[in-house]
Amino acid sequence: MIQQLLNKHKSIKLLLFITIITQIGFLLYYMNNKAALFVDEAYTYSMANSSYGTLFPCSNLKFIQEIGNYNCKWLDGSFFRDYIAVSKNHRFNYSCIDEMHLFDSHPPFHCYLLHTICSLFPESFSMWYAFSLNLILFIGTQLLLFNISRRIFNSEKYALLICFIYGFSSATIDCFIYIRMYSLSTFFVLLLLNVYLICLDNKQSLFRFISIVIIVLLGGLTHYHFLVFAFFLSLIFVVVSLIEKKNNAFFTVAFSAVIGVLLFFLRFPGVLFQFENTPRAAEALDMGKITSSSINGISFFFQEFYNSNPLLGNYVSILFVAMFFVIFCILFAKKYITNISHSVFYITAIPTILFFIFISFSVGFYSFGIQGERFFFIVYPLIVVTLIVFLAKIKFFIYCLALISLISSFVMVDFNFKDYEGFNSELEKLFDGNNIVLYCEQPEILEVLSVKLLRCNKVMIVPYATQSWFPKEYSKDEKTYLVFVNHNKKLNLPFKLVKESKYYDLRYSVYDLVN
Repeated sequence: MIQQLLNKHKSIKLLLFITIITQIGFLLYYMNNKAALFVDEAYTYSMANSSYGTLFPCSNLKFIQEIGNYNCKWLDGSFFRDYIAVSKNHRFNYSCIDEMHLFDSHPPFHCYLLHTICSLFPESFSMWYAFSLNLILFIGTQLLLFNISRRIFNSEKYALLICFIYGFSSATIDCFIYIRMYSLSTFFVLLLLNVYLICLDNKQSLFRFISIVIIVLLGGLTHYHFLVFAFFLSLIFVVVSLIEKKNNAFFTVAFSAVIGVLLFFLRFPGVLFQFENTPRAAEALDMGKITSSSINGISFFFQEFYNSNPLLGNYVSILFVAMFFVIFCILFAKKYITNISHSVFYITAIPTILFFIFISFSVGFYSFGIQGERFFFIVYPLIVVTLIVFLAKIKFFIYCLALISLISSFVMVDFNFKDYEGFNSELEKLFDGNNIVLYCEQPEILEVLSVKLLRCNKVMIVPYATQSWFPKEYSKDEKTYLVFVNHNKKLNLPFKLVKESKYYDLRYSVYDLVN
């Protein structure tokens, strides 16, 4: 009997290993086919590696203050290489990251890690540097999710099934091929929850206390939304621990979480600037903005409810179901759901649902398109857990969900940016080793182009689409192209039109200035 249990245990671990390896294969496939960086992804590299500022026009850093010095002057490709990659004399230099993040929407910890990896490969750029971090975080996330699910269901079989559904879903692939801080935030959410669940045994432990302080500190330094989840998680945990008279667990979590938040504010005083000037901090901390956004969100919700069947909608139907889940969890879950650890389930599900509702209203979910899904990445594994709990008695539905998850990984992945593919493949040769005169109607596109401009011989940025701004002197022996990106004007220029194409995100025209 004991031998059978040991063999079963080893079989589950082997299946978990095979599942994670297969899912890593999916991530590698989509990352290898990722056509380009989205503007926020390129921005992540520049915020981590640039020593002289950012190309974003909203920044007040040195680069933008002196942008006039760069307009209409030839810049070497190395200028953009040092912007997007780590220069040899800037390796492991973290001071600029703090300064630059005053003008970002997020705290800097993810960029610390990315800068560390890029410092190992100075003066070179690759999307795989950031993805290598995401790959490690994916493995850690799956192991934490397995452990949390096992605690809820008291079953490794269910835990394995949840890891299967989560890891193969399109939202998970989106999260881990998207080069931003969301994968790191997801990891910290599960790590914090895992430590909280360990605290339920009500034993005093200095290690657990210090662990919670560090996780709250680093999670807050990764994303403000993590602090929102940590607040709801801590609140529900202390309520449950008080009801169950687990005083040691109560004091461990209550005091360590508060200390972690205080250390966050001490470590990153730039939060005060971001609170006034950036959206993510205000969404998590500004009660005035939260109240205003919630009123707008509720108004939108009931307007959609009145105009159409909410069960046929998108965000509206999800929010409607989430609200129902909150009531169901509190009033009826204990009677309906059996064979699970109810305390663990409440501590897992209720903060997840409250976070979903809070963020939906505070970020104005109704104003975002498909990319709005990134705001819910960090709790998506816990949404899967909550859903499986309610489907636990109907295994057919669980298997259907697993199949749907697997299918979605083939047809619904969004963050590989296929819209950029034509732009990259058609212009790659034009950029490589040649001179480029560049006009962008949307200046932030410079972030996306910077990963290509580093391959040019020389680059000139022109601020207006008029011929008087184009260079009057350039070598006739060097290939020189005039590139217009995201322009809406009909151009009548005395140059040879080489290429002209339109894509959803990037429209361009290319002229040969030499021939």
